Amino acid sequence: MTCVQSRATGASTSDSDWQELNKYVDSSDVSNTVNTAVNTLNTSLSQQEIFNRLTNNGTVKGLFFGDTEQTKNQLYINADYIATGILKSNNYAEDATTGKATAGTEIILLNGSIKSKNFNVDSSGNLSVTGTITAGSGSSFGSWTVSNNAIYRNNSSYGTQG
Repeated sequence: MTCVQSRATGASTSDSDWQELNKYVDSSDVSNTVNTAVNTLNTSLSQQEIFNRLTNNGTVKGLFFGDTEQTKNQLYINADYIATGILKSNNYAEDATTGKATAGTEIILLNGSIKSKNFNVDSSGNLSVTGTITAGSGSSFGSWTVSNNAIYRNNSSYGTQG
């Protein structure tokens, strides 16, 4: 019963001061209803929707977990759901004049280019390498064949065929 008519302390009450407003609910019924609703929501959300809920639509830049001293403040991410335009090592640096990397690596996923100190692939697929390229005898580059001493194709060669 719920009191619907207040009275001064010590004043007499009447039956009309009380009404049956609240109904008893079995807690197991509530628990079952809530569990069903949560399970329905869980199975209906995509991974991206779950990520957005956990990160306030990407406002939070990481999900930190850890209940032990070893895992405390660890960042956990699932790389299957990383969406980005550029991956860059934290030591990446490039020459402002040439645009070539002087340290670290940068991968620009938007255009397919890779920049590293001695290795560069531009967005057109042009490769620039500083250093040694090694290929064993019997390997080939396009229509060129590699031997121990030369690379050759038909009547053209660099080095001595053999």
